[in-house]
Amino acid sequence: MTNHDIGPMAAAGDRAGLLRLRAELVQRLHQRSDDHEATAQLTAVNRAIAEVGWESPYDWRHRRKP
Repeated sequence: MTNHDIGPMAAAGDRAGLLRLRAELVQRLHQRSDDHEATAQLTAVNRAIAEVGWESPYDWRHRRKP
């Protein structure tokens, strides 16, 4: 996985794919904490997730009629 793999996922708004990739990198870092490449990739993935944004589970429409 390279930083070039992250770009298309972020551009497509593939939050689920980015979250899966983040989970894989975290698991990799748990196995080997001195993996600097995985740390750099995790930073890039976290940045991409922040740029994509998150989906709110709440509906913020006004319920009362004016």
